[in-house]
Amino acid sequence: MDLALVADLGSGELVPLCVFPCQLGGRVSGVACLRGEARLQLAVLEDAARTFHRCVGRTDHRSLRLFVEVEEWFASESTDGPFAFATICETLDIEPECIRQKLLEWRGEKRSSGAARLALAAG
Repeated sequence: MDLALVADLGSGELVPLCVFPCQLGGRVSGVACLRGEARLQLAVLEDAARTFHRCVGRTDHRSLRLFVEVEEWFASESTDGPFAFATICETLDIEPECIRQKLLEWRGEKRSSGAARLALAAG
């Protein structure tokens, strides 16, 4: 899937939470096609979003470790290196707080729906 951030609406279908300017393929004034490092940065961001989506709420050791790692990466304000979250957002002209807020909202929704499923199973 070529979407940078996605959400599961309960049906298992992933839908975009937001569209980045770089995904519009130069159809927006002033947005050039991504090349080189920026393409790789977008791939890193997409992978982090997929990892967050896949691992949130999981309890196995590997998923917990990956989730903590990616959650810390999204929370970081560091601009050390080309693949730091803040650096990627700056390069791709993305508002990092928007992404962080959407991830927090999605995590809360995922936890709520998981708790509801547990209550139904126990009841």
